[in-house]
Amino acid sequence: MEKVKLVKKIDDLGRITIPIHIRKDMGLDVNGDVEFYYDEEDKMFGVKSASLKNQAQIKIDDLISLAKEFEPKRVEEIALLLNEVQKIFCASDKV
Repeated sequence: MEKVKLVKKIDDLGRITIPIHIRKDMGLDVNGDVEFYYDEEDKMFGVKSASLKNQAQIKIDDLISLAKEFEPKRVEEIALLLNEVQKIFCASDKV
């Protein structure tokens, strides 16, 4: 594993730009979801492409929020269906 050390500036919004060659190597897409990990003891953080399971959960949460807004009487029914979809994504994420 080749280690790369870079010094980057943090902008006013707290953003750090990840160079394109590193994004490609990590499989990070523009507007894609990423997971951040922070080690409080070592004061270090890491980034990786979000798993299919986590991406599915984010979308399910978004859909449940929309259901609450537009179909409040059917939220429980919609949530149950979305949980079934999540189980399918979780099963495929293990493959």
